[in-house]
Amino acid sequence: MPYLTPPLPIFKEEQRFRHPFIWVPIFPLFVVAVVALVLMLLASSGVEFLGSGYLRGNDALVPLSLITAALGATMVLIYVCNLTTEVREDGLYVRYFPFHLKFRRIAIEDVKKIEVKTYRPIRDYGGWGIKYGFSNGWVYNVSGNRGVKLHFVKGSPLLIGSQRPEALATAINKLLERR
Repeated sequence: MPYLTPPLPIFKEEQRFRHPFIWVPIFPLFVVAVVALVLMLLASSGVEFLGSGYLRGNDALVPLSLITAALGATMVLIYVCNLTTEVREDGLYVRYFPFHLKFRRIAIEDVKKIEVKTYRPIRDYGGWGIKYGFSNGWVYNVSGNRGVKLHFVKGSPLLIGSQRPEALATAINKLLERR
């Protein structure tokens, strides 16, 4: 049996969390937690340095270790997260890695209409990510405030955030015209 390759995308966009407003609060906290953890470990092993008397004892070692690990894991998660949107001949595909390991296919037959939309991520959906707004439906977004909103024959609408919403809408409209 021959190897089947997926159809080439008509449109493809990959977005990542690379905005300073995400990293500015997390990175300094992580650095402070690492420095405090290292100093505490040194002090508990008997190394003397300025102020080491305040760091003796293991009462705060476990919570500080957990906080440092949680901040580090959060930074890794934010760094690897990405939203990939593809429009192929057989439908629209969306993957929000690492939450979706495979692409989610949206059949073009299920789409009633689309619109390019400017929205308020925090007010309309509670921020960025995979979110559900009771009056607005689902959203997959990484950054910005623009996207393409899909209205389905059945079910809640889905807004896909995009840095190029007009190009995404054009590609989806090509598929809608063919059906």
